[in-house]
Amino acid sequence: MLVVCDTTPLNYLIQIDLVDLIPRLFTNVCIPHAVLRELSHPAAPSSVRQFAFSLPKWVSVQRAGTIADAALLELDPGEREAIALAITLGAQFLLTDDYRARTTARERGLLSLTTLLILDAAADRGWISFRDAIERLLKTNFRVDPIHHRFVAGKAPVTVIPSASPIAPPASPLCAIPSPHRGIEHPTRPWHSLCMRVNLITQSAAASTPGKGAIPLSLIIKPACGLPGDYEYTTNSTALMQMLRQQTDLPAAVLQRFEHKLWDTLGARLLGVELSDRLLTDIGYFID
Repeated sequence: MLVVCDTTPLNYLIQIDLVDLIPRLFTNVCIPHAVLRELSHPAAPSSVRQFAFSLPKWVSVQRAGTIADAALLELDPGEREAIALAITLGAQFLLTDDYRARTTARERGLLSLTTLLILDAAADRGWISFRDAIERLLKTNFRVDPIHHRFVAGKAPVTVIPSASPIAPPASPLCAIPSPHRGIEHPTRPWHSLCMRVNLITQSAAASTPGKGAIPLSLIIKPACGLPGDYEYTTNSTALMQMLRQQTDLPAAVLQRFEHKLWDTLGARLLGVELSDRLLTDIGYFID
């Protein structure tokens, strides 16, 4: 699997002694010359500079092609060249933590992975403890964005500056959003939103007959990575299914099976659903 790496994932994984996860996850890792210059900058940590001066064999430095794209000029050199190189090589993923770079990459059909997702993938394979890795990561100058705050804060202290205009939870959770911000990556539609992978668990008040109107539900949203951050509130079957159909790209058959189980007193489970930060904020997930 070919990936192009920006500066930040290498920088932070080197600092927490987990940079060797990259070649274990990806068979072909490339960086542009601008990323190499940033890694070897005098202001970079000494361990990062040492890595740049003695690159391991699994890192390939390649020249980024020239792409006539005005939006790329707004990015820093490392991010700009990384995206250009990923497009030129047809890379499967771009590794970057920068929000603008991820948005720009998504608009050009590139899928991106962050440092946290790399750690999550390694933890899923049993290679590391995700919690231990997060604790080490937070001892650097790594910044946790609000989309990851709840489950990271459950293990290590994180300060997230609230917005100037706090968003209050809506009166009817999971109601339709007029201009949906979709949370699933898709090569043909540029959605400008981060997403979080969660498990959805429902519990109905009593057994009901499918198709006989909306039923009240207790919905639990759990971070799929297993860290703390459960969020529970009441909604109803109609609002929940409307949200899933409008805000995700889950197959119709999957939604149909999930909907049928909503009427079961044992509840229903939908695992690994990616929901956008906009939706999670609107339903009150990030409000403590």
